[in-house]
Amino acid sequence: AKNIKNKPKINEDPKDALLREYQAEIEKLKAMLRGEIPSDPQALAAVAAMGGGGAPPPHQTTQKQTSAEETEVIENAKMRIREEYEGEMMRMKQDFEDMKMSKEKLEEEMGHLQEHYQQELANVESHITSPGQVMHAGKYHGHEKCDVRG
Repeated sequence: AKNIKNKPKINEDPKDALLREYQAEIEKLKAMLRGEIPSDPQALAAVAAMGGGGAPPPHQTTQKQTSAEETEVIENAKMRIREEYEGEMMRMKQDFEDMKMSKEKLEEEMGHLQEHYQQELANVESHITSPGQVMHAGKYHGHEKCDVRG
């Protein structure tokens, strides 16, 4: 029960949260490579268990072997994170392009509709010949019009 950690849920896009977590993990791994954060075999095992590949470093190996294995685990984790990040970015770019095309299509349809409206309005105004005569008999968008004369 002590290992359970509740994270407050923030109103943000899950993809943004995932990207933020990956960026934090990348920064942590970079700091470990630079030697700013001492590498902990248990932390490396956790990174490996997350899908970084490879087995956690054994407890009784030389420092050189452990360092090489740590580097490999870190590199695998970085590669996995980079691939996920690039895949997510490609998907987001595709979504953006799809939305852009959809927006352009809607704007084009709206322009055609506005032109049609202006044309119909001009037709209606041209059929008015006197104040008492409203419209001639004919069809207007499928509805019958009638002569109204005063």
